[in-house]
Amino acid sequence: MNTVRKWARDGRLVPAPIKHGRSYYIVPDARYSPVDKCPVPRGDLVARIQAARGLSHGNE
Repeated sequence: MNTVRKWARDGRLVPAPIKHGRSYYIVPDARYSPVDKCPVPRGDLVARIQAARGLSHGNE
């Protein structure tokens, strides 16, 4: 359970689980995605938010 929670927090499950409160809802056919193929950008929080919104550092 702890490993799956860590993978969910780190964005290593594809398709991404849905978090509702403190629980993660994962589809039964979800798969682990290695770090180098991880769809979630790694780095600081601001960079991840900008990447999710499709913004670069200069286009705010």
